[in-house]
Amino acid sequence: NRDNAIIFLNFMLEPENSAMVSNFARYSSGVMGTEPFLDPSLATMDENNPPPGLPTTFVEVCNEETQALYDRIWTRVKR
Repeated sequence: NRDNAIIFLNFMLEPENSAMVSNFARYSSGVMGTEPFLDPSLATMDENNPPPGLPTTFVEVCNEETQALYDRIWTRVKR
């Protein structure tokens, strides 16, 4: 149900609600304004604070052929 999904997503994007999930799951939140509601121990966890100078890499985007295959698969799944 699209309408209920939008209501749920808006609920989860509220800073207090997002912070509750982060506190439970023990990972940082991508929602701005959650800091006052986060467990202070999250700010000092090594997993959330990589050392400076650590090289980072990003996953490359799929090529067009692979993306077309994914699109066909998801189109079938959604039917």
